[in-house]
Amino acid sequence: MWDGFKFGGEGMTDEVLDWQNAEETLNDINVELSRAVHKHRLMASAHEGYAIMLEEVDELWDEIKAQKQNPVAIRKEAIQIAAMALEITVLFGEYAP
Repeated sequence: MWDGFKFGGEGMTDEVLDWQNAEETLNDINVELSRAVHKHRLMASAHEGYAIMLEEVDELWDEIKAQKQNPVAIRKEAIQIAAMALEITVLFGEYAP
């Protein structure tokens, strides 16, 4: 059984990302993608996807710059970015239909 994402390299200590947390986050990304597609529509082009990603990154940056950071809001924005990245990858990536 896989026990998590492993990071590290030469001169670095190995760190493991808690798989249960990662699995929950991947599920939340899937839920967010489904919510966004049902609320809006599929992206019409990679250019549109890029514009949406920029908007989401700006929103994440606003949360990160806040004097009092809100971890819940940061996670929410990061999940939205991941969901939009997944949509771009599926619709316009190497294996797109």
